[in-house]
Amino acid sequence: MQTIGIFAKKLQYLVLGLFIVVTLSPLSYAEIDAGTFLSIWNKGELSKIADEAEKVYEKNPKDKDNLTKLGIAYHNLAVLEVKGASGKAAKYLSEATKLYPEDALLLALLGSSMSMVGRDEWNIITKKSKANEGFGFLDKAVTMAPDNVVIRRIRANNSLQIPASFGRQKIAKGDLLHIEGIIQKAPKEGTVGLQTEVYYKLGNIFKSEKDSSTAKAYFKKAAELSPESEWGKKAKKEL
Repeated sequence: MQTIGIFAKKLQYLVLGLFIVVTLSPLSYAEIDAGTFLSIWNKGELSKIADEAEKVYEKNPKDKDNLTKLGIAYHNLAVLEVKGASGKAAKYLSEATKLYPEDALLLALLGSSMSMVGRDEWNIITKKSKANEGFGFLDKAVTMAPDNVVIRRIRANNSLQIPASFGRQKIAKGDLLHIEGIIQKAPKEGTVGLQTEVYYKLGNIFKSEKDSSTAKAYFKKAAELSPESEWGKKAKKEL
């Protein structure tokens, strides 16, 4: 039970950095700016968006833009550990993915939300089953859009947040290395913040694997690239 408690805390703090949106493959979001909604972390603002979107939902439950707003608003509220938000996020995102199965980002968000449903369950068996269901959605989303940095980042962070017993760290490592490769090919596509985060997290992974030289190289990259950022400061402490 202590491990589960640690997982819940990590989920809150690590996912907060998920969504600086860097999109390298097309997303089907019509009129709404998904990136704008993904970057909102104020509980009051998110609750207002959710309340307004639910009114629209009552009149038109198949409106994709509105389902997306609902899913993102409740997903982010779930990250902030607002009671009941994870279940609502999973509900609306499940509906959205059934109506729009081609949308990989919606599926990735569903996977992340389902993991948080597991986080909020008290029954250990249900926790595990919901977490595994979420992993399945995340893996499918990456298969659908392998070069979408947002989706890779969602899965990487999710994989780093869960207990090691799930064996998902290798997934996180692969996703972060893939993002690094994309940025190396197209530097302008990756923000400094994203690159610094990727380098720091890769440093931590190699450190956990007892590969100190590679870990140090990544920490040095992060510290030099953005020394005053959150990730850069953390990297400097590792050197």
